[in-house]
Amino acid sequence: MTPVRNGMSVDLEDWFSLVRRRLWGVEEPPTARVVTATRRLLEILDRAGTKATFFVLGNVAATFPDLVREVADRGHEIGTHGYGHFRVDAIGGERFREELRTSRDVIERACGRRPVGHRAPEFSVTAATPWAFEIMAREGITFDSSVFPIRHRRYGIPGAPVAPYSIDGLRELPLATLSVAGRRMPAAGGGYLRYFPYSVIEGAVRQANRRGDPAVIYVHPYEFDPEPLRFPEGAPTARGRLFITMQNAFRGRMPGRLARLLTTFPFGPLGELA
Repeated sequence: MTPVRNGMSVDLEDWFSLVRRRLWGVEEPPTARVVTATRRLLEILDRAGTKATFFVLGNVAATFPDLVREVADRGHEIGTHGYGHFRVDAIGGERFREELRTSRDVIERACGRRPVGHRAPEFSVTAATPWAFEIMAREGITFDSSVFPIRHRRYGIPGAPVAPYSIDGLRELPLATLSVAGRRMPAAGGGYLRYFPYSVIEGAVRQANRRGDPAVIYVHPYEFDPEPLRFPEGAPTARGRLFITMQNAFRGRMPGRLARLLTTFPFGPLGELA
């Protein structure tokens, strides 16, 4: 039996600047840390012989076009992650359309490729945004990977299919989950790959593949940054300090765990699955 090919994806964003916005309300462009971290991640993918879909944040492409060009030149698929990393359910349809158009234009200028794939910041295509699929299809997006088919306080569509499906003229590639005793739990990478036992992530991939479905996994460059998130002024609240601590926790696991996952299962860009 031919092994199921799974989907590897990267949300190409600079968490250093995004955390400053979240905790201090400061808007600043992406920093060079995203370049260092992305190149470290690219080396891991190269050693595994794996190509991925990089969902590029538009402001990263505007600030570091050479980085986006390098990712494309190394054979990876380029998608869009919006422009400013604003939740879809917080900005509404017209602003979402503008973010989508602006991000695609700046990404195309950076690497010569116009993205046809999309992932919403924070997986914020939810039951509250049924209009998002139609907007994406009208704007030339052919596949999306924003739906987490789970119940979560910040994202998710609990009743959504766990396998790729068609909706409003495009293909949706949902994030990987693990079903335990009839309940779905998130197991698609990112913080889950850092915090959960590795066996949970591997179990989710095997479970999907036994059904004949691909498992869609994601990571962020900052999770491969050799330096932790540090801010000289310190986080403004105890909750902020906890947030930074959690973002830094267990990052040393990521290179080894990702390499192990990529050598255990076949992975490729999401466009191939769509």
